[in-house]
Amino acid sequence: MLVLDTEKPSIAVVRFDDLSGDPSTRYFVEGLTDELTGHLSRNRDLFVVSSATMFSYADQTDTALQIARDLGVSYVVRGSVRREDERVRVSGELVDVEANETIWAEAFEHELNDIFFVQEEISQAISGRLLPEIYQSDSLQGLDKPTDDLGAWDLYLRGRVRQSVFSKEAQEEALQFAEEALARDPEFAAAHSLKARALGTIFFFQWSDAPQDTLVSSTEAAKRAIELDDKDAQAHAALGYIYRFTGEAEPAIANLERAVVLNPNNARIRLELAHTYDWFRMQSKALPHIEMALKLSPRDPMLQNMYFYQGHILFHLGRHEDALDAARHLGAVAISDTWRVFYHLLRAANLSELGVPEEAQKAVAAALKINPKLSITAMQRQFVGSKNHPENRRRWLTSLRDAGLPE
Repeated sequence: MLVLDTEKPSIAVVRFDDLSGDPSTRYFVEGLTDELTGHLSRNRDLFVVSSATMFSYADQTDTALQIARDLGVSYVVRGSVRREDERVRVSGELVDVEANETIWAEAFEHELNDIFFVQEEISQAISGRLLPEIYQSDSLQGLDKPTDDLGAWDLYLRGRVRQSVFSKEAQEEALQFAEEALARDPEFAAAHSLKARALGTIFFFQWSDAPQDTLVSSTEAAKRAIELDDKDAQAHAALGYIYRFTGEAEPAIANLERAVVLNPNNARIRLELAHTYDWFRMQSKALPHIEMALKLSPRDPMLQNMYFYQGHILFHLGRHEDALDAARHLGAVAISDTWRVFYHLLRAANLSELGVPEEAQKAVAAALKINPKLSITAMQRQFVGSKNHPENRRRWLTSLRDAGLPE
């Protein structure tokens, strides 16, 4: 067995089985395997065995698990392709090699009008679904450590978990973990990025007694992260998201687009780019990215965010029935009062636009039951502080006012 010298989660993509019985399908299968390997390789948190190595096993009779154990990898991706007429069905699964356990499986079916488009779309979808499963399975402990101080690394991991929770307490804890990590290693780029994200979230939700100081500190932390590691997609995403708060569209979008280039399969970065396009009233550009975020990570802990922003984008595009469908999904996954309020407000705004005032009023009443302090004035105050596009504010607040939200 070849033992890989890496602390990253290691993965091999074996050539998918061809169930079609058509020799011409072999090129599609090989192309799909190569595309999937390429997508996974673009994530720096993984060690991915090269396509050339994997294709060297093509004529052997070893099973996928035998190949994976021979290579010494933690995970193997295997699957099958069945082509019938002008349709193709691809089944894929992620297997934990040591446990011999399937931890993710899904099937995809497409028209085969453009073979290269289908290869790209399926391989990107599979890679996006694999990463959250690997992270959850490894609890982030197997990632390559970008600091020699294991105490700093442990603090960073603990902070990263807390930063994914949208509450004041969780963000303050994430900030504390980041600062403790930086006290141990001031040049730990990922900890600066974590600090920037926590501070940016605290600013956005108005959880700071000194918002401008919080915003400045967040910006400085993100810039420092990029200085230390200019290929850190998370650092570029954090800086872009912060510029969104200040109303600076060009650097906000540029940094987030750069983050997508560096890691195109990260659902959170896609979410943040979509939210930023929406923020600056570019909803037609925003929609494909929020839809991609949902495709990439359909079991993501941030699904409530994704569905809300999808619904918000659709609201501004005038697609109110579709927005209500997004709200329905949001209602099913909302796990905090913050997002339950957003669920009711999203329904209220779209129901108002669809001319269903009684239902819109019921949605407003449900939101007020959770947060009796909700009002048009309170929302205006938040919008002014966060530099949302004026037309976004006007349309959203007009619809909520018409739905019965008090002044």
